[in-house]
Formats: sequence, structure tokens, C-alpha cells
Amino acid sequence: MLGLRAIPQKGLDAYPAHFSKGMKKVITYGTYDLLHQGHINLLRRAKALGDYLIVGVTNDSFDRERGKLNVRNNVLERVEAVKATGFADQIIIEDYVGQKIDDIQKYDVDIFAIGSDWEGKFDYLKEYCEVVYLPRTEGISSTMLRDETTQDVKVGILGCGRVAKRFPGEADVFSGVKVISTY
Repeated sequence: MLGLRAIPQKGLDAYPAHFSKGMKKVITYGTYDLLHQGHINLLRRAKALGDYLIVGVTNDSFDRERGKLNVRNNVLERVEAVKATGFADQIIIEDYVGQKIDDIQKYDVDIFAIGSDWEGKFDYLKEYCEVVYLPRTEGISSTMLRDETTQDVKVGILGCGRVAKRFPGEADVFSGVKVISTY
């Protein structure tokens, strides 16, 4: 990665000494690909939970490792899009599994906020801070936007080898690839 770590939004060179006791810090994470109204609503709701919002944006290689192979915008474009919303006080890059715990401790976070589609998946963080699952915005997602702008490629699989057996299941992670039949 390009050495990106933390991108202060409002001149917080003296972080964390800048904060007074009682200031409530919130952190949230996401890919934020094709930034849309659902992302904006989530960021607005997360910001409303506290005084200071830290937004973790997943880097490109971490997304690929997690199986997100169809992300359209690179990490710098996604960081700029999140920054442009005006909700983030600080943007950090999420690079690895386990970073959420490290960040919660490093930034002395009070609340971890995430979309309700992850309900229960981050309960393990309750040991470190409050966990809040925010309601999703119905009818919009990055996957839906990608599907609207992607032409389907119909693929038939012929063979019985290792690759032929794995391909149909792996094709599901690509927008626009539909396996029609296998032989």
C-alpha cells in the first residue's frame, strides 16, 4: 500500500490530546465502493451517535482477500468519496483482519457502528466498546449499482478437472458472470 495510515480531516495533529474527557468517538468500516445514498445514510447515522467519527475504508488488497473481486473504485477514490460527504472527522485505511480491535484501542473508541446486514457478526467487539447495528437503506447497494451497469456474460463449463469443478462456485463472486450449465 502507498504508506497510507490515517488521514486527519480537521487538523488533528495533536490527536488524542486534542480531545476532552467525555467526547464520544465512533468508528465504522466499509468498502464504500460506488458511494451511494445507503453509504451516506450510514455515515450520517454513525456521526449522530457521537462527537467524532472515524471511518475505516478497506484497502484494495484486503478487499480481494475477503473475496470482493468486483470493487470498481480504488482505495484512493473511495477515500476521497467518503471525505467529500463531510461526515468523517478522520479516515483510516483497513489493511488486515483484527485491525478493528487494534483501532478501537488505539483511538480510544466508544462506539463501533456498522450496517444491520452485519447483525451479530461484530458482537465480539462489545468487550472493547459499545456495538451499534444501524438500519440499512432499502433498495440500494453497491452490488445493485454494479449489476445495473454490467452486461451478463453467459458461460458454459466443459470438463471434469479441478478448475472446472471450482469455477461455478467462484463465478458467483463476480458481477455479470452467470454460469448457465456444466458438462
